[in-house]
Amino acid sequence: PLLLMKHTALLPLLLFLLPLFSLAQPAYVYHEKGMKLFNEKKFGEAIVQFDIAIKTDATYFEAFVDRGRCQMELGKNDLALADLNQAVKLNPNFAPGFYYRAKLHEKMGNDQLAITDYSSAIKINPDFADSHISRGRLYSKTNQDQLALTDFTKAITLDVKNAEVYYQRGLLYRKMKKEYAALADVG
Repeated sequence: PLLLMKHTALLPLLLFLLPLFSLAQPAYVYHEKGMKLFNEKKFGEAIVQFDIAIKTDATYFEAFVDRGRCQMELGKNDLALADLNQAVKLNPNFAPGFYYRAKLHEKMGNDQLAITDYSSAIKINPDFADSHISRGRLYSKTNQDQLALTDFTKAITLDVKNAEVYYQRGLLYRKMKKEYAALADVG
């Protein structure tokens, strides 16, 4: 009877704590809420959701990437860089971590760091046309025209309907004094 009384005394505590545990949601739920807010351009509110996702799972690298993207949109480049560095550290095989860090480096005027990160993203996912386009633009900007041409041409093979890449390659051909090729791309 004494043992039964001890356990019975714990019952109200258990009934109080049980609902609290059931309220906890997995990190991806908060990440999804954050992405919805991100897509609505509610970056501050999205950061709150990504914060919760990260507190729920400190290894959730996607939440670090997307919180970094929000910070970038808000002009908080140092915070964005810290998040993107953490994402790359947590998962060095996740191409978007390198891609968005490259975007940030490019925004901050660090062209060589951006090229390095775009190259890492391409090594992980060679079929992502946007990485080739962005790296190609930087190659062109830094007068590495042949490398730029290779990237633009690769991007066209990956996304034949992407008008931006034809435009970029056309500008490059014009810079290289290849007028006929430039006309063929830009029309």
